[in-house]
Amino acid sequence: IELAYFLEVAKRGSINLAAQQLFLTQQGLGEIIRRMEKKLGSQLFIRTKAGVELTEAGRLFLPFAEESS
Repeated sequence: IELAYFLEVAKRGSINLAAQQLFLTQQGLGEIIRRMEKKLGSQLFIRTKAGVELTEAGRLFLPFAEESS
């Protein structure tokens, strides 16, 4: 499920928009992503006021997430 959440955030470029699509709160999805990043030991997204974009680690993780989901 975490991989699906990661993919939705990456696809939408926004935790808020992904949360709406997944019927989660923005805070809840943000916490899930933070826990995932902590577990992986890498930041997956750069967070800005305009949304999020993948870090280098996030771009490398994306194909794995796509294959595994």
